[in-house]
Amino acid sequence: RLEAAGVPLAVVNGIAAMARATVVFDGREGHAGTTPMAGREDALVAAAEFVLRVREAAAAIDGAVATVGRIEVEPGASNVIPRRAAVSVDVRAPDDERLGRVLAVVPAEASALTAVAMAPAVVAALREEVAARGLPVVELASGAGHDAGVLAAAGVPTAMLFVRSLNG
Repeated sequence: RLEAAGVPLAVVNGIAAMARATVVFDGREGHAGTTPMAGREDALVAAAEFVLRVREAAAAIDGAVATVGRIEVEPGASNVIPRRAAVSVDVRAPDDERLGRVLAVVPAEASALTAVAMAPAVVAALREEVAARGLPVVELASGAGHDAGVLAAAGVPTAMLFVRSLNG
């Protein structure tokens, strides 16, 4: 994001809210060659539709992201219609409200971590130092978890800088 914005660094104003869930789709197992398309209850097709739905939900919300990183299919044979598909989903957003809007399309209980704000006074000090050096002041929420989030949540005045690492 820093490279795309053409800036060398950014002040981190918070750690994104995060949630993970496993969504299970049940279908009906059948032979790939003898079960007509119209009569299939393919768990993997239902899972694929969900993957697209959660992607679209995240794309429609500023700063939100959603990732399906694992799909486990049973029975897992090339000539058998899947009876079960378990999908892992990871959703992140800059704040709890936006996270909840993406999670509205996830039909499973998610384990979630709330967004954590960095300490306003420390963020302000970083903004001032960046500006004093003649650099553009850009603020971002971190989409990844960091130890700084743990410290901030525990009440330790915390802030971070992101430094661009991809310099072309």
